[in-house]
Amino acid sequence: MDDTKQIHFIVGMDRLSGVNTPLYYTETILHSCAEHLRDSEVFTVEVIQRDMGRGEAINRAKKEQDSYVVWLQLRSDSLRNNTQNIDLNDVVLEYWVFNPTTATLKTSGRTYPGAYRRKGVIVNPRTSGIYGDYVLKEAARDAAERILAAFGVKRSRTSRVWSLESGVWSHESFRA
Repeated sequence: MDDTKQIHFIVGMDRLSGVNTPLYYTETILHSCAEHLRDSEVFTVEVIQRDMGRGEAINRAKKEQDSYVVWLQLRSDSLRNNTQNIDLNDVVLEYWVFNPTTATLKTSGRTYPGAYRRKGVIVNPRTSGIYGDYVLKEAARDAAERILAAFGVKRSRTSRVWSLESGVWSHESFRA
C-alpha cells in the first residue's frame, strides 16, 4: 500500500427511530456497516455504542478535525400502523455522512433490506434468525459500499480487492 492518509469514520445509529424492531436489528446493522468500512487498512472506524440522534451526529462532525461522521437510521417504509409485527420488507436503512468541521453532507442514501431476499425461496419475512440477519447485514454492507464509493473507493465483492479510482493505491486482502 502506498503511503496515504487514512480515512477516519465515526459510525453511530439512531436506535430509537420509531421503528419497533428488536435491539439486535440495530446492533447487527451498526456493526456490519462498521466492519465493512474497516475492511481495509486504509480506513479506521470508531463505533458509537449508545444511541446517537441526527443533531448529535451533526454536532460531533463539527467538532471533528479529520473524522467523517456516519449516521444510520432504520425507518419504516410502510403506511401500516402495525407496530407489533415488523416486516423486513417494509423497513429502509438510511445513511448520512457528514464532513469534519463543517458537518456538510458528503453523501446520503437508502438501502432496502427487503431487496436482498433470496428469489425462489419461500421464507416468512417476519421471522428473525438467519433470514433477518442476512438481509440486515446485506443492507448494511450495501450502505458501506455506497459510502466508500463517495470517497472514490470501489470494492469487488468476489475478490475483496480495494482500489481508489485515481489509481493512488489498491489493497488485496486475498490473492488467488
